[in-house]
Amino acid sequence: MQKKKVAVLKPKNHKDWLAARENGIGASEVAGVIGLSPWETPFSLWLRKTGQIPPVEETQAMKMGKLLEPVIAQLWEDETGFKVIKASAGDIIYQDPEHPWRIVTPDRFAHEINPATGKKAKCLFLLLLTGQMGAQQVLMPLLTKSLK
Repeated sequence: MQKKKVAVLKPKNHKDWLAARENGIGASEVAGVIGLSPWETPFSLWLRKTGQIPPVEETQAMKMGKLLEPVIAQLWEDETGFKVIKASAGDIIYQDPEHPWRIVTPDRFAHEINPATGKKAKCLFLLLLTGQMGAQQVLMPLLTKSLK
């Protein structure tokens, strides 16, 4: 599989970042696309993306998730030995130039080798965009696990 370039979009502010995300399907929306999300159906996602229904309002659980991200990242780092790196100080979108609807907006990365296990961690959806992994290599294990 040949590695390809990924476009890096840097919207001016959070509002522009949110607007830019409406033009693509990101990792957090894939479950809705394939009908595995308990919060979003393929139809409701399409309605939202085409502006026929309003964006989802932030719930208490969503707010708590955002607030706990640094804590969860630290716990994962402590448990696995991987160094967790905040993706950016601002809002960045990685986009497949050949398929502009394919986007990734990672919160954090873990690229380093764990010295204890020798294992390497990477952002799976960024690997998809760059062509380093195919959809079957990433999505099929996730689907298989979620359907068990």
